[in-house]
Amino acid sequence: MSTRKPRIAVVAGPTATILNTPPLVAGPLRPQRLGAATTVWVEHLSAHPMESDLGARQAGPDGYLTEDGSVSPERTAETDVAVVAVRLDAGALYPLPYTPRPADGWEPGGWDDPRQTFFPDASRAYEEIDALVEMDGRDGTLSALADFVHVRVLPSAGRTSPPDCERLGHDYFPYWPPHRRGEPDRGALARLTNELGALLAGGEVDAVQYLEGSASIEESLYWLALTLDTDRPVVGHCAQVPHQALGSDGPRNIVDGVLYVASGAALDEDGRDRVGPVLVADGQVFAAREVAKTDGRYGGYRATGGLGGVVGAVHSYRGVHVDHLSTRRHTRTSELTVARLPAQVRHVHGRLATGLRVGTTTVKDAAGRLREDAVPSVLVHKYGRYTGDAGTDSARERAALWGWIEAYLDGATRPLGIVLEGNPSYGHADPWEEAVLTTALHAGVPVVRAGRGNGSGFVRIPPMPFAAASNLTAAKARILLTAALLKLGSLEPAADPRNPTEAERQRTADQLAAYQELFDEH
Repeated sequence: MSTRKPRIAVVAGPTATILNTPPLVAGPLRPQRLGAATTVWVEHLSAHPMESDLGARQAGPDGYLTEDGSVSPERTAETDVAVVAVRLDAGALYPLPYTPRPADGWEPGGWDDPRQTFFPDASRAYEEIDALVEMDGRDGTLSALADFVHVRVLPSAGRTSPPDCERLGHDYFPYWPPHRRGEPDRGALARLTNELGALLAGGEVDAVQYLEGSASIEESLYWLALTLDTDRPVVGHCAQVPHQALGSDGPRNIVDGVLYVASGAALDEDGRDRVGPVLVADGQVFAAREVAKTDGRYGGYRATGGLGGVVGAVHSYRGVHVDHLSTRRHTRTSELTVARLPAQVRHVHGRLATGLRVGTTTVKDAAGRLREDAVPSVLVHKYGRYTGDAGTDSARERAALWGWIEAYLDGATRPLGIVLEGNPSYGHADPWEEAVLTTALHAGVPVVRAGRGNGSGFVRIPPMPFAAASNLTAAKARILLTAALLKLGSLEPAADPRNPTEAERQRTADQLAAYQELFDEH
């Protein structure tokens, strides 16, 4: 483990259970900050049922609490309680009964409860974790391992009062209470890349810990693996149980992530990250490309694709181990980092009936940052057997699928792509579905086939016009296709996408080959 403490930027992201807390209810103990220093009398030998077993080896009490509330240096009655004096410092957090004093007398938990349960950034969570004991019985684990700077990028809680006036669904993104949920839009991917890229490029931090909701962090981490040009570790964390709640897994995951960074196990001989963005959860280190949440419980994360994905493990006593490195491109070796993207790409817009036209999408602003309005739309079409009506040639289904696609092409200002989540291993769909998607392909829309569910191998590349998603899930294929569209743009459309010429078919195949290369390497 390195002798110099690393400086870690902790980024609070959206819908992060790891930064959520149970609702504040009067009575239960909650960490609260002591306003003034004080001395409290604690019952002697009450920290553990076996303390009294030490007998004479344990120091005696500081006094005896009598029935009238005074403390006597000697026992005066059988009812006296042996106590020790403990000095509590002002400003420190201690578990104390929560006593709300609302101005309007509301009760917690109602639909109109204005309080947010998420932390605005991770500083409070890290302070509380640092006060907890490690397995060796000592506290201060986080501060002993690293220094931290706390950053908000698409956070889960918002400062809604002046002067900040942050807006739900634009500046912050909670999932609780249910009627106040907020989901980031496509442009948020650009914000995430730009802000983390600037943070890492500044040279003031050695690594990033990124905190997000457990159901979606796998997509964000893979996006960062594709678009961030960095040689610093990026470690993702999430939780299945809110912070402060019984059985919360977030604190352990966070400590394990700091151990991972501080150990230097992710670095090569030149001190550069060799693993790429990872999710550290339940003592395992997952590569961002392969990790997926499969259940809302401990151990509910799995490596997808059937060919690895778990790159190492973390344990407080046994240390940090990185044993499996992928040959896939990521971060500084990725072909999709912002610096490697062109200034402009082609997009297609219009309708078949009135003609498709080619436009230009500006990818980056004057400062070289990814534009939020440039992030492409990528649709996911999922195959299932038994969909068409008998004797109709699936005309209604064809029209519905094409209408969905054309709604995105009509008036489009950025490229469009489609992921077909077809049958396992092959990525095939019903012939009528493939016919509609082939029309979309010749209308300039790259189509990528992925297998349904969590496949354990590669989608094969048969003699058909779509690209193959390698061993990616459809969710991860969508992320890679989004980044690839920023690199390559839309395909050149055929004059009549329903009846392309042989030369137009070959041109489409040649252009789609560049997409296939990106899927083969990332």
